[in-house]
Amino acid sequence: PNSAIRKVAKVTIKLKNKRKNLIAYIPGFGPHNLQPLSTVLVKGGRCQDLPGVKYRLVRKHYDFLASERFLRKNRRSKFSVKNLSKKAKKGVAVPEAIYLKVVNRLSTLGIKNSYQFIRETLLKMTPIMGVVKKKRGVKELIYPKYLEPEMGEKLAIKWLKKTVIKFKGELLIENIVEEFVKASKDQGEVVKEKW
Repeated sequence: PNSAIRKVAKVTIKLKNKRKNLIAYIPGFGPHNLQPLSTVLVKGGRCQDLPGVKYRLVRKHYDFLASERFLRKNRRSKFSVKNLSKKAKKGVAVPEAIYLKVVNRLSTLGIKNSYQFIRETLLKMTPIMGVVKKKRGVKELIYPKYLEPEMGEKLAIKWLKKTVIKFKGELLIENIVEEFVKASKDQGEVVKEKW
């Protein structure tokens, strides 16, 4: 009954002055993109079918891509795979299509490298610091906290969504473009939200 092919990788971890060699399980369906000398992220967690294998590799980090050969229907979040089995509702725009329309609209406005413009503007929208609220008895204390770049970008995109959510179709594209142009000049709703 247990005749599946289990994939493992020999991983070398560099600690302070030592190197530790270990064997880690490669999760997911089908073939993977790992090669010798690939950089990977390792987490603890044994594989029940393989004696002595006490670690797992984490998908979507460094050289270990999230893509798999087969479509997962259940337990997708653990493997960073989106639910593609449900068909999109009619009239609902796909994020990739919106992105391409925004890029085309920016190029018609005379911006030479639209992709670089979007990237730089998104960096301007991205907050560097956040706040953490902690309760100490009755008091609620607020501490500043440094945000990782990935988390900052998520916040910027969330604020952008919140600003343009009420519009649909071409109005949506126009408002996203308008917000990007304003943000490039340090204006607009998203930049206000940042400060």
